[in-house]
Amino acid sequence: MRKLVLLALLAATPGFSQTSLCAQLQALTQDSQSRWGISVTTLDGAPVCQLNSAQLFRPASNAKLFTTITALSLFGPQQVFETDLVADRQPAPTLEGNLTLRGGGDAYLSERSMPYKPPSEAAPRAPKPRNPIEDLADAVAATGIRHVTGDIVGEDTIWPYEPYVPSWELEDATDSDGAPVSALSIDDNTVALTLTAGSDPASFLGFTFHPEEPYYRVEMQAKAVADGRPAQVRLDKRPGSRWVEVYGTLPLGKSYTDELSIDDPALFAAQTLKSLLESREIVIDGRARAEHRPPNVSESFLIQINQPLTLRPMPQGVPLSKINQPQLLPVIARHVSPSLIEDVTLTLKVSQNLHAELLLHLLGQQFAEQGSIAQGARVIRQFVIQAAHVAAGDFLLYDGSGLSSHDLVTPRSITQLLVYAATEAWFPQFKAALPIGGVDGSLQSRFSGQDEPQLKGMVFAKTGSLGESRALSGYLTCATGHTLVFSILEDNHLPGSTADRTLMDHIVALIAAAN
Repeated sequence: MRKLVLLALLAATPGFSQTSLCAQLQALTQDSQSRWGISVTTLDGAPVCQLNSAQLFRPASNAKLFTTITALSLFGPQQVFETDLVADRQPAPTLEGNLTLRGGGDAYLSERSMPYKPPSEAAPRAPKPRNPIEDLADAVAATGIRHVTGDIVGEDTIWPYEPYVPSWELEDATDSDGAPVSALSIDDNTVALTLTAGSDPASFLGFTFHPEEPYYRVEMQAKAVADGRPAQVRLDKRPGSRWVEVYGTLPLGKSYTDELSIDDPALFAAQTLKSLLESREIVIDGRARAEHRPPNVSESFLIQINQPLTLRPMPQGVPLSKINQPQLLPVIARHVSPSLIEDVTLTLKVSQNLHAELLLHLLGQQFAEQGSIAQGARVIRQFVIQAAHVAAGDFLLYDGSGLSSHDLVTPRSITQLLVYAATEAWFPQFKAALPIGGVDGSLQSRFSGQDEPQLKGMVFAKTGSLGESRALSGYLTCATGHTLVFSILEDNHLPGSTADRTLMDHIVALIAAAN
């Protein structure tokens, strides 16, 4: 710590040069057990300091910068996405055929409050908004339909069904971080399981799900205990299984909540809609089921993403439903998502993996041959090369969120991308969408004023953490009032350690003080 303070004081002294800054960053990181890469430029791209900036690192959630910047550039910040409820026939009291909930990549068939607000601005004990799927059920009832002879179908065939990126870790598939990706997503494709311990020691725990739709079955092996130990609970769910095994202990009178991913979101959405229709006294003869589109067998991933592609931004203010193939079946109701910039704000502030993956598929569906993982990654790759002029060898992304440990980027590729974003008309909105140091999102508790008081509200940056890798990239308002672009990537710190994060924040402070 004494070394850090000395370096910060040196940076603040008159005549501290950019060459000196690079030397100090080198000195600051050379004794670290992990590997560091740093790129700092001016807002117009002039280099300030480069340290291992041409080396490849795992970006973790910094990959979301590539996905969201591509989406804002090609879709435009006001683009919306839609979920349609369609019928096989024109509405009538007895509807012959199916009702189909058709996913269009809309991420907001959920109870999430929008637009994003930091916890400090959220209303205390504000009730959750109801899921828009209830509005769709109300719309069916309003048509006068009282009987459906067919099935309730959850359809996500707008793109091939690839719920998991092949290079994701197995453990990610069972929790909210790796929730399966579907064009028909509901409640971020997760359910919350709450365990409750009563007053009887050694009794089995009670449990509830939210949403309440019966989907998973629970095998309860956990018990309540009276010895004052903290909650020690483990949930086991194998990918594709509907059984959740619960182990461990929970103190008397306490509760514990964890999230589980929904292995088939389209089916869950169909089941939810069927239950809501039946609660409105609409008789359903058929069952809830899902319709998926099988993935295509094509060239390898690397061959696909490197194929050239001509990319043109969409006309602004035109919904996708007006551009894509016209709807041939009667539309009973439609849910329209918040604007893309609102979704980008949420995705960056809280690092929402599913929403980033949905954007990747939407990019592939709209601007390439199909909405597969490979074609979405192809759009992002070709756009970043063409528009931001990032070298092809400086980045390789296998997904849209950064959850894949196979993703690789250089620090200079990120600063180059962020310099490009600063030239776009939507840049002020994008910058505000990034977590702000000491204020909101994943930086709310960093640069908060205790250790680096001069940086609160001055750091606009995307965080990233994956295994033993960490990242922080964005824009920094310096002591002189100038704005710099920076990317700090780090690999191979010891598991469980936060020393690298502390050092990363001191690096940011040093850059700010020196400029």
